[in-house]
This record gives sequence, structure tokens and C-alpha cells, in this order.
Amino acid sequence: MTDNHTVLEGYLLSILPTLPDHHFDAVLCDPPYHLTQNSRKGSKQPGDGGKTPYGRHRVGTDIANSRGFMSQTWDGGDVAFRPETWIEVMRVMKPGAYLMAFGGSRTFHRLAVALEDAGFILVDTLMWIYGSGFPLEAIA
Repeated sequence: MTDNHTVLEGYLLSILPTLPDHHFDAVLCDPPYHLTQNSRKGSKQPGDGGKTPYGRHRVGTDIANSRGFMSQTWDGGDVAFRPETWIEVMRVMKPGAYLMAFGGSRTFHRLAVALEDAGFILVDTLMWIYGSGFPLEAIA
């Protein structure tokens, strides 16, 4: 077995164009979950006319501020929700290669739509399901 591995560090959309077509047998990635949230009591959110009591949770849509989880810029924006991102990923994958992309529980649907719009076929969805909060008997 050879140790022929390379880790590339940098912005995805800057690195991908430097890679050759049909190079990878598989892609395993953990793109940003874009866990932004704009909600304040009484705030006006687009589309709700200010009638929603606590505003609307706009998960993954705070593109203007480019900040995500815990106000980190690496999780801001919408790069994982853009089909053109995944079109470029598909370009570097060999035909028939598999992609496994992780997504957040509140934003994976946007990732899935972007993947389909890019031409990927969703074969399966794996979920890590965990419980949190009060146990059912404590509520009764």
C-alpha cells in the first residue's frame, strides 16, 4: 500500500478549478451547514409582513452578513446551497463515483436540492438521529 495522499487547504471554489476532470473515485465532504438565523421578537421578515410574533427563522439565508454558526464567516454565505458548487465537484469525480456530503439537520434539504440541481442522483440518505430534551414520561 502506498501513502499517496494529499490534503489541500483553501477555499473550495478556488481549489476545484485547479484539479483535473474525472480524477476522484469518491468524495467525502463536510460543507458549511449555513446555520445563520435572523429572528428577533417583532422583527419584520421578508414575506411575513411583520405578523409573525418572533420573526421567521431564516436558517441558511443570511447571505448579506456572511456569518453562520456562532457568527463564524466559514459557515456564512450559501456555497453549499449553490448548484454551481456541486457541478464543479461532479466535474472532478470519475463517472459512477459516489459523493457523501454532510449537512445540518435544519439545512440538509437545501443541500439536497442543490445536489439534484447539479445533476447528482440521491441514492440514499443517512441520518444520525439522537434524542435530546425531556424524556416523554417527564412531560406527562
